Amino acid sequence: MAVACGAMDVNAVHNAYHTVQEISKILRACETQGELKLFYADLTAYCAIIRDHWNRIHKCTRGINHVLYSQLLDQLEGIVSPNALGEFLISAPSLQVGAKIRALHQRWEASRGESDDKLRLERIRSCLDFGATCEAREEFIHSLAMCEDQIRMLYPEDPSEWTVDDFAPQKTVREPPFAVWNAAQSVFKALAACKSCACSPIHEFGARLGLGTYRKPDVEPDPSMDVDFDFDMFLSMTENWHEVCVHTAKETIVQFAVNDELKQTSSKLRGTETQSMKVKRLCEPLTKIWTMAQYRLEFKVMRGQLFKLQSKRSTSLIDTTKECISLEQFFQGGLRSFTERTRRILAVFLSSAVLHLHDTPWLQPTWNSSRVFFFRTASLAVPLRPFIQIRLPNPDHAHDVEKIPNSCEVVNTGLEGGDLDDIDPDDLIHHHCPTLISLAVILMELYFVTPFDVLARKYGVDLGEDLEFHSHTRNIDTTLVFQACRSEIPENFQFLYAVEKCLDPTVWEDAEGNKLDNQTLRTKIYEEVIRPLETELTQTYSYISIDELDEFARNLDFASWDRAIQSGNQQLQAETPRGLSPTPMQTFSPSPGPPISCYTHNVPMPQSHFRYSDQINQSPQPASFHWVSQPIIICPP
Repeated sequence: MAVACGAMDVNAVHNAYHTVQEISKILRACETQGELKLFYADLTAYCAIIRDHWNRIHKCTRGINHVLYSQLLDQLEGIVSPNALGEFLISAPSLQVGAKIRALHQRWEASRGESDDKLRLERIRSCLDFGATCEAREEFIHSLAMCEDQIRMLYPEDPSEWTVDDFAPQKTVREPPFAVWNAAQSVFKALAACKSCACSPIHEFGARLGLGTYRKPDVEPDPSMDVDFDFDMFLSMTENWHEVCVHTAKETIVQFAVNDELKQTSSKLRGTETQSMKVKRLCEPLTKIWTMAQYRLEFKVMRGQLFKLQSKRSTSLIDTTKECISLEQFFQGGLRSFTERTRRILAVFLSSAVLHLHDTPWLQPTWNSSRVFFFRTASLAVPLRPFIQIRLPNPDHAHDVEKIPNSCEVVNTGLEGGDLDDIDPDDLIHHHCPTLISLAVILMELYFVTPFDVLARKYGVDLGEDLEFHSHTRNIDTTLVFQACRSEIPENFQFLYAVEKCLDPTVWEDAEGNKLDNQTLRTKIYEEVIRPLETELTQTYSYISIDELDEFARNLDFASWDRAIQSGNQQLQAETPRGLSPTPMQTFSPSPGPPISCYTHNVPMPQSHFRYSDQINQSPQPASFHWVSQPIIICPP
């Protein structure tokens, strides 16, 4: 019965019927003619029923029925007129099924921010054709009724009537490599330790560390030992960033590392591939590499110290001379190309960042979307590879690296041996892992493609002038915003579950109210936040493998409906003169809330020491296509 969908967005059916349901509900409220009012009521009801059927089916089945998937989308294709869709069909050419209804969904989402409701309704009405006569409209409703009956026959509401082949197998998902946390700590300490130099003025070192799952395909992680990891990052002494790869060594093979006390001849240095040089001053290799623009620095952390390996020619598409874009800017710009797949992948990456980097200098408790950056390619594409930006400590404070504040420290409330009457109730408001509060904020921003302060204002929550807000009230304020907007997030979305868990302090403490030990905390973060997001991603897009997600995502263009970045861009990067140029950005927000474009005049651009002039030009490129609707007959597969 179940035929796998393959590389399909199973949310397309949900979005299509939900969009038509919303539109028909509004049209019914504005209609005065009795027959049309009844038609819109029937349409609203059938869309809701079919959408609910689809949601229950794709949650449980081994693979979505390909025939049913196509027929459900085609069922609505006939009512959509492409003439008024314009630029929204630009994302549809590569799609074989439901191109027009997908474009209608995008047009509907983009219209949420329009202030003139009447004009908005007329524009949407011009995209639809339900039939010129009462008979034609009745025939359409009848086809929806037959469709709903067919779904009940294929997939009865009682799962006991399903065949064994219909049910999805329980997938075994390996736990992520928890050793990334130790390796990331070692990398930061090694970089900070060789930062001091006699140069004047003192260098302001910045670092951008690549975020991802750090999973290795076909390699079973062993939590009992440290393993080697490669950290892709970019380092800067000014505003010029250079690509760096930092390798970490397995503890079990440290004894084979090159002894830095051995005297090596220059000929042997050139002939030994594994030769390394201890880095004493970080500014030296960074200064030298400026003359080798097409190469990346190769470092390795061994015995807690930083060693320089032979530089390698870069294979990355990234062009560091192009201006970077922060995730916050994407939210402020209401990026139209923010697809459902983009949101789900980023949710996994950002939640994995908390798992791998919590309680390290890479991820401060108050981290936010302004510290997450994306690089551009020479062809102005934006690979879906986020980087977290930090500033390395000044040489005078290098010793403080060993005194990194723990974001999960327990607040001393004075309970031990004290009088309960002397305790300020505000001191009892505490979340043991504030990095998760920050993650909840970003996940909400990600879902609505809207800055958090704008969401707060929309729902009447006053955060005050300090957008990072006071630590005692941070969890309360974030929870207030979440409770106000949660009704706009479908109950079956794991975004809802993940944010709820992040904000629940009891999840992150033991039975006595104390903070969890480090290993238990990591396991909890994965089980309660990351695993649900990973599972939803792979169920929605069956062709995506979590083990290969890092590599898959970096080949998607974040700024262009996550289309694949052409391999020809790599050649273009090597041949194109490097210079700053503005980036044309298409914009679309599929979020349930209004596009942020209607709010941007109220949101000041945050400043950053390492940020260039972050101005985004919006120049959507409309395209027109001709689609032919055909009658659809539902048949069992």
